[in-house]
Amino acid sequence: MIIRMFRLGSVALICCAAAACSPEGPDATHEPFTIIVVPDTQNAVDFRRQLTEGFAIDSSELFIAQMNYIASRSGANGGDVAFVASVGDVWQHVTDARDPDHDARGIPVLEGVEIGFERFIHPEGTLNFEIPTAIEGYQLISDAGIPFGVAPGNHDYDAWWAAPVRGGGERSVSVHIGGLDNFRMAFGSDSDFFRNQSWYVSAFEGGESSAQIFSAGGYEFLHLAFEMQAGDDVIEWARGVIAEYPGLPTIISTHDYLNARGERLPGGSMDLALVDPAENNSAEDIWQEFISETDQIFMVLCGHQLGQAMRIDRNDAGHEVYQ
Repeated sequence: MIIRMFRLGSVALICCAAAACSPEGPDATHEPFTIIVVPDTQNAVDFRRQLTEGFAIDSSELFIAQMNYIASRSGANGGDVAFVASVGDVWQHVTDARDPDHDARGIPVLEGVEIGFERFIHPEGTLNFEIPTAIEGYQLISDAGIPFGVAPGNHDYDAWWAAPVRGGGERSVSVHIGGLDNFRMAFGSDSDFFRNQSWYVSAFEGGESSAQIFSAGGYEFLHLAFEMQAGDDVIEWARGVIAEYPGLPTIISTHDYLNARGERLPGGSMDLALVDPAENNSAEDIWQEFISETDQIFMVLCGHQLGQAMRIDRNDAGHEVYQ
């Protein structure tokens, strides 16, 4: 597998020559192809960064232009884009200050704690502008016939609030997130994007995490879009998907995985595994307990953190995993 990575605005292009992705087959062509990675578009679709809100430009036009560019490189348009992977933070704002599921499980809310997240709660702007704009952009990808997967980032959850961290010492308070109703509405397994697509092969909890298959260079690939800091139940679902498609080279996209130093550490004050370890794993846990043990996973894509990094580790079978 030869990987060349380029940066174009908020779009990364991974150009692959599939030389060792899967066993030789009669249809293997070894032709180069491109996987587009779309990280953290929330600032472009932010309802406040538009002319109507007094901003200097309509930032959403940049997002739509990028999606148009990707669509123009589809196979149907003579291009080589085989797949689009979004690593989350598709939009900027959230719609609530607490999540009923976390309430029911007894995850406490620290009322009145000021840690800078309240400015992200804007139901009207989120529902009336940001999510429709995101859908408009990904409709261009869908109309171009490009398979794609979307992993939710922290901004794509329904609610943000302050929660205590048990044994956290100085980090005794953290921003926590919950609820993916808005995300499932836009990118769930029953959405217009995925409901009747043969390449959309599995979903967890209505599409909070999901799986897609795509073909490129004469090979088939499996892509898993993981929710942020995915829990044990997501990992068990993913093991089942991989068991259904043994031998397919597999890519995982998730929101928070590597920091700018190439460490598998959470970004900022949002460490979900500290607040709610029953439902979340750290990136290092996901590596140790799943990725390193699963030989057909050869790549992990992520966003969230400020900066860029790449690391290559060998899995338990001795093969390289590009992260």
